[in-house]
Amino acid sequence: MDVDETHRSLVIRAAETHNARNREAFLACYSNPIRVISGGQKLSVTHDEHWEAVLSWAATFGGFSEEIQQMVVEGDLVFLRSRYRGVHQGAWRGLAPTGKAVEWEAWQVLRIENGVITEERMLMDEWSLYEELSASESRAETT
Repeated sequence: MDVDETHRSLVIRAAETHNARNREAFLACYSNPIRVISGGQKLSVTHDEHWEAVLSWAATFGGFSEEIQQMVVEGDLVFLRSRYRGVHQGAWRGLAPTGKAVEWEAWQVLRIENGVITEERMLMDEWSLYEELSASESRAETT
């Protein structure tokens, strides 16, 4: 298997174990700590912190899952476009739970070194998600 296929397999395994909530297998895909760059913040995140973030999203969006829509591998970098899904069952960004099934997109650039993901840069379409949920909340208030 060439390097690009090895990296592709690692990223697919990370998504599958994320969806299965298999902590050990998921974290085995990542360095400890991992560099996370999101929303203009650069963080060094431990395995425990990374897993807590997954659980937090899962608690807020029941059935929280990721589906890789597109992947491009270029050397030690992997570019992803993913679709996330879940049911809004916990407060998020000041919005009360709506019970609505929602989907949103995210774009990621992952760096792979020595067989693990060492850096994750993510841009999530939170604006569309917020608009969808706040529209649901507004409709509920008017009924």
